[in-house]
Amino acid sequence: MRYAIAFLLGAAAAFPAQAQDAAAAKTKADPRDAKVLEAIAALKASDAKGALAIVDPVIASYERDYPASGRTVVCASDTSQMLMGLAGSAAARKDVVALNGSWCYALWAKGYALVELGRLEEAVAPLTRATIMMPTNAQFLTELGYVHQTLKHWKESNAAYYAAIEAAKRNKDEASRNLSLRHAWFGIGYNDIELGNFDDAEKHMNEALKAAPDDQKVKEELEYIRQRKGKRS
Repeated sequence: MRYAIAFLLGAAAAFPAQAQDAAAAKTKADPRDAKVLEAIAALKASDAKGALAIVDPVIASYERDYPASGRTVVCASDTSQMLMGLAGSAAARKDVVALNGSWCYALWAKGYALVELGRLEEAVAPLTRATIMMPTNAQFLTELGYVHQTLKHWKESNAAYYAAIEAAKRNKDEASRNLSLRHAWFGIGYNDIELGNFDDAEKHMNEALKAAPDDQKVKEELEYIRQRKGKRS
C-alpha cells in the first residue's frame, strides 16, 4: 500500500490550541476537551488501544448529553464554521446545537485508533459521523476516504475525497489547504490506479502535484502510472 495516513496526526495538531482557547473562554472548562487532547497524544505515541479507552467514555458522555431527538448537532473549530453549520441547518429547517470540536475530534480519534488496530469496518461509523457533524473538516473526510479505499469501497472513497477537496478550498490557510488538496487528489488518483484507470490517475495525480510541487511520492506515482500506460500501448 503506497498511500499512508500519518499526515493526519500532524494536521490534528491544530486541535489542541482550539480546544484550549475554547476552554479558556469558559468559566468552567469542559474536562472532555482535555481528554480528547490526551487521546490525540496517545495516538501520536502509537498507543491506539489507549486512545480508544480514552475517547469511548467521552463519546458516550456527549451522547447522553445530546440524545437523538430531532436536533442537529454540529461541531465547529471557529466562528465561520459554526455559522456555516447553523446556516445549513436553518436552510433545512432543523433545530441545531453548535458545539466546539471536541466531540467530533473524539469520533475522529476513535476511527483513527480502530484503523491502527486493523478494525477498518468498525472505523467507518465514527468517521462518517464526524464528517456529518463537521463537514468543513477536510482531515476527517480524507481519513474516511482512506478507510473506504482500504476496504475497496471505491465509490464511497471517491465521494469522501471529493468532499475533502471542496472543504479544503474553503480553508484560508494556504499551507493547510494545499496539504489537504494534495492528499485528497492523491487518494482519488490511487483509487484510479487500483481500478486500472491510468488516464484518470495521471490527471488526478497531476492535481496533487499542483498542490505539492516538490512531493516526491506524487512524482513516483506519476512515473509508475506512465510506465503502466507505456506497457498498455
